[in-house]
Amino acid sequence: MSVGLALTALAGSYALCLLGVLIAGFGDGLGLVAEEGILQRSVPDALLGRVAAAYEATLTLASVAALAPAGLLVASLGPHPAYAAAAVICAVATLAVSKCRQATTIAITPVTATVPV
Repeated sequence: MSVGLALTALAGSYALCLLGVLIAGFGDGLGLVAEEGILQRSVPDALLGRVAAAYEATLTLASVAALAPAGLLVASLGPHPAYAAAAVICAVATLAVSKCRQATTIAITPVTATVPV
């Protein structure tokens, strides 16, 4: 996703911009499938709906929180710096998660639990 966003930030033509967005969207799709797989394998079935809802709410909140800064960035500097900032944020987040993952081993195994209804 970072590569696609970076390409979009550097694009000098609309065709390259579309290619960057296509690459970013493909990366996003890969990430979503991986995230859902981790979620389904690591959360008990009885809690899956609630945990998935919390995950989606967090993702939506982050997207909404980014709208105002993105709008200011685009209004003051144009769209390319906004794409560049998004690429940097994604790359930094990827590196941070990678470091955390190296520091802690998380076993992704199915778990079962009973939850009162």
